Amino acid sequence: MPLYYKDKEFGYRPEVRAILPWRFFVFSLFFTLTCFVLYFLFSDYLLPSSRKAQEEIKEKTSQLGKEISQKDRQQVLVFYSQVRNLEALLSSHIYPSSLLAEKIEKNLLPQVSLRRISIEAPKHFFSLQGEADSKETLLKQILVFERDEDFSKVEIGNLSYGKNVINFSLKVYFKPEIMRYNKK
Repeated sequence: MPLYYKDKEFGYRPEVRAILPWRFFVFSLFFTLTCFVLYFLFSDYLLPSSRKAQEEIKEKTSQLGKEISQKDRQQVLVFYSQVRNLEALLSSHIYPSSLLAEKIEKNLLPQVSLRRISIEAPKHFFSLQGEADSKETLLKQILVFERDEDFSKVEIGNLSYGKNVINFSLKVYFKPEIMRYNKK
């Protein structure tokens, strides 16, 4: 309920309270003083010390630049360029075919004998000609190549029956990564 006071001219009037409470005023005063203190602390102490540190870093950098001759800088740049070129060259380098032959030998079943191997590295396949002791052995050999993660596809060609053997020709496609230097 509002409080009233008596006015001589108009009679009774309601009492008006202050809208701005004293707590807000104290907080504002404290915040303002803190900002001034931090400003003077920064401008008098922190700013000069940071400028001094920046000048020291610039001075040391210029001294270091004077210690390293232009010839040495050029040699480092040439060496770095050669390393980058060597890295690019090795990333596209192809393994010798003996490594692929080792992979073929590892996957070859004992009942299968090979007469001829030819590798077409640019086309990513190799051809095998050989003999197997039975149809089941030949099918197992084809499955071994198909299940290997480095080979992508196997094609059969020139299948013929000989004396107790099956003569065959296979074309096995391999993934290009198998012949790269940077194989993981």
